[in-house]
Amino acid sequence: MRRELKIAFIFSGYDFRTEVNSLLVMDLFSGMHTAAARYGVFIDRFDIDNPVDSFYRKGLHKNYDGIIGAIVAVKKWQTAWQAIEREKPCVNILFETGRADTVYAGSDEEYGTGIIVDHLYREGHRSIGYALSCGEPYAMRRYEGYLAAIRRHNIPVSTKWIYRADTAYLKFLTTPAALTVDGMEQFRNTVARRIGNWLVTMRTRPSAIMLDSVLDAVYVRQHLDSEGIRVPDDIAITAFDDEPRQTAAHSITTVRQNFSRIGSESVRLIASRVRGRLSTPKTVSVKPALVVRNSSRRTAGVVRNDSQFKDAVRSYVEKNYHDDNAKNVALFFGMHRDSFGRKCRRVLGVPYLHILNEYRLAKAASLLTDTKRPVTDIVYESGFHNYQHFNALFRNKFSLSPGAYRKRRGE
Repeated sequence: MRRELKIAFIFSGYDFRTEVNSLLVMDLFSGMHTAAARYGVFIDRFDIDNPVDSFYRKGLHKNYDGIIGAIVAVKKWQTAWQAIEREKPCVNILFETGRADTVYAGSDEEYGTGIIVDHLYREGHRSIGYALSCGEPYAMRRYEGYLAAIRRHNIPVSTKWIYRADTAYLKFLTTPAALTVDGMEQFRNTVARRIGNWLVTMRTRPSAIMLDSVLDAVYVRQHLDSEGIRVPDDIAITAFDDEPRQTAAHSITTVRQNFSRIGSESVRLIASRVRGRLSTPKTVSVKPALVVRNSSRRTAGVVRNDSQFKDAVRSYVEKNYHDDNAKNVALFFGMHRDSFGRKCRRVLGVPYLHILNEYRLAKAASLLTDTKRPVTDIVYESGFHNYQHFNALFRNKFSLSPGAYRKRRGE
């Protein structure tokens, strides 16, 4: 019988009590505990009340088979985390360390900013600014993704349309305030105000601005409104993270990170490390999904004819096959969910969900043939969220179970 593993999850700099209703926390915990049941793992959670330096100093890491850490780049926290990594199997989640010898699960940051730029470009924007709110590795990757996407579309990069708070953030991390939730929130509020003032006082603004923080985007939207600057007519705004309580209320276009899958991948990785099935560094990058709202949608019906609609739907599925929320895809096309569903059936001859599942099944079949990954991993990698549902669809399409299909293809 497989022994249950005891794992600690440390999220230094975060307060689980005050953020219990946030999308990040709910989805992250849901994914972690679903995977914990699958891989035989028990998880204890630690937040700002017991940050990683205190956790290490007390020797608590010795009570666990492995540790999952979301560790902010505060020097004393990173030093303690590196010490734990030398003594225990560890997985980094959400916050990268920049070290080449680590195992990491998080969002595909470059892809996320890339799909926002792609959307803005389709909307006709040819001057796109960016506000970088911190200096964490994930934020720098988002910024790099923005620059790469801007160059891919041959859009000029103007330094006057880029706000960088990364140096100020790294300096802030050396202060005592960085070790408290209130201190971090106060710093972020200050950055948001500065970004808002920077945009309002700018002599010539870009037609769109990308922000890598939900807080910044909500504040900037309010600030622009108070100054009589119309969104999106005068300037379009987008954010990276999506917290519906904040972004939906302000109709802000964003990308929604798949925290549930990130959480489940972190548990899969730590279980593999502890049980000796993963000995080399590994990075799992989960693609986020674009959520288009009024803050950047200049025109409805960007796709003008049936042929463009077909191509656009297939392209959307290829980039967002992990997301099966019909409302999200309808918003992307500037349509109501029911109208989008009717157009799919008329133009493509089948419901959108059929197209989505066909793509997912093809991806699953390819992974079964070309890799030795467990079927349970392939289910989630190919975009499905439920093994029983996947198995039924797979059998219906191929007249074989996933295991039998793999065996036959390997003969």
